[in-house]
Amino acid sequence: MLHHRGKGEWGDFKRTEATYDKRAVYADSKLCNALFTLELVRRLEGSRPKVVTAHPGFSDTNLMQAGPALVGSSFQAFTARLSAKLFAQSPDRGALPQLLAATSPDVEAGDFYGPDGFWEMQGWPTKVHPAPLAQDADVAKRLWTQSEQATGLSWTRTAVAAK
Repeated sequence: MLHHRGKGEWGDFKRTEATYDKRAVYADSKLCNALFTLELVRRLEGSRPKVVTAHPGFSDTNLMQAGPALVGSSFQAFTARLSAKLFAQSPDRGALPQLLAATSPDVEAGDFYGPDGFWEMQGWPTKVHPAPLAQDADVAKRLWTQSEQATGLSWTRTAVAAK
C-alpha cells in the first residue's frame, strides 16, 4: 500500500545522508517492486509463468518495531507498537493476499492483490489497484534499464526460456 506514496525519484539509487528519508526510500522501494512486476509481465508476455503482485497490508510483525529499535528510539518503538495494536491485522491474515495470488486459478498476469479494507491496511484478500505511477510502462522500462546499468546484469528472454 505504501507504493502509493512513492514518487519515483530514485535518481541514481543513491542518497546522501543529508537527503536520506527512510520513509520516502521505503515508499519508493515498494513502488519499484510494482514497476518491476509491470515490466516483468511485459517481458514474459505469452510465457507460462504468471507474474503478480501481492501485499500484506498493515500486519502486526516486528518490522514496525525493528527500525526504531535499531536507531535507539524508544518513543518511536512505543508508537509503532501502539499503532500496530490499534490498526494492524495479524501476520496470518496479512499472508492471505500472497496465498491467494499464488494459488487461485482466477489470477491473471499483472494482477495486484491486497486487503479489501480501508487504505488496504487490513481485511480479506482481493484484487486491488496499483497507484497510477506503478502502471506507467515507460517508467517501468526506464527503471529496469537503470537497474541493469547499476548492477551490470542484463535481461535476455532466451536465458529465462532455456531454464
